[in-house]
Amino acid sequence: MKYTTTGPYKPQRMTQKLLILESLKNGAVLSQMDVYQEPYRCTRLAAVVNVLRNEGYNIITKTIKTRNGKSYGQYRLIP
Repeated sequence: MKYTTTGPYKPQRMTQKLLILESLKNGAVLSQMDVYQEPYRCTRLAAVVNVLRNEGYNIITKTIKTRNGKSYGQYRLIP
């Protein structure tokens, strides 16, 4: 389990939002399938991305179309 510190003696468990933000800051391009498994275990990536955008992060969405006609989004943070 990952922890972050919010003060000198206050370890706090890393939330899905913080894990996703940390990955995006490190240059990751994420899709729903990427975050469905460990360590994120997130089933609503679009909702987390929306929260991060509302907090001021510049995240772009690239829509990918598969051969069978389905589409999904890939998210990337613009520094």
